Amino acid sequence: MSDLKEIEQQVSEKLVWAGQEMCRKKLTSGTACNISIKISNDLFAITPSGTNYFTMQPKDIVFLNFKDEVVYGDKKPSVEKTMHRMIYQSRPEVNAIVHTHSTNAIAAASSLNIDKLPAIELEMVSYLGGDINIADFAPAGSLQLANNVQYKMEDRAGVLLRNHGALGVGIDIESAFTSTEILEKACLIYLKTLAAGGPIRMPADFIPTGRQKYLAKFNR
Repeated sequence: MSDLKEIEQQVSEKLVWAGQEMCRKKLTSGTACNISIKISNDLFAITPSGTNYFTMQPKDIVFLNFKDEVVYGDKKPSVEKTMHRMIYQSRPEVNAIVHTHSTNAIAAASSLNIDKLPAIELEMVSYLGGDINIADFAPAGSLQLANNVQYKMEDRAGVLLRNHGALGVGIDIESAFTSTEILEKACLIYLKTLAAGGPIRMPADFIPTGRQKYLAKFNR
């Protein structure tokens, strides 16, 4: 087996694992959501459309170039392929993306009168980079949604999608998955603080220190 083929097999196995883990942790269900891993500056692998994560196999993973063209794979790629590709192009330090439809993320992203989730706990700053923006709603799979998400992502490790869900990124699939878990936890904390009188932001003098720890993860 060539080195590239071996890498592609490993990537496919990791995507299958991440999809099943996403369901086990109730971040999605059925065939919803999508996960990808960047292999090079012109190749990434993404989960297929309409395939249950618990029946998905490594051979089902689809490989695309940065023109959104299928390089190989028999399945139809996720409808959010353009969103993934645009993030990879705008954030070259990102090597993996996990998009979820988790309950607390949708609830927080659908709240009235907020355009971002305020940094109210440690990991939001040190792991996600600070306040998390909410991308405006657009239909799933649309170019408008891809543009909205790319614009609102900024330099953070996560972004919320209005009336839709969440997206986390990382230097590898494990860290991208952790980003989505931390974002889901932050959304739950935010919703609980609303019921208890409202959130209190992290102290302003902590933010620069926490941000430096975050940026170091991406060698920035």
